[in-house]
Amino acid sequence: MNEAPTPPRGLIAYFAHNPVAANLIMIFVLIMGIASYFFIQRQMFPNIEINYIHITADYPAPRHKRLKRASL
Repeated sequence: MNEAPTPPRGLIAYFAHNPVAANLIMIFVLIMGIASYFFIQRQMFPNIEINYIHITADYPAPRHKRLKRASL
């Protein structure tokens, strides 16, 4: 009636049972990271395009009573 436990399956179980494969993957990732560090494009000051709109409008000078009413 007692069944034997099934061996663990999956990616983590595979690398736990095969440490050489895990070390090879780790070395490959490190080498690719170091290589990409030297070949990635870098700029001290990147080109940034700033878009803006400048709007001006002329208003007739309001009387002081209108300003007082508008501020209340």
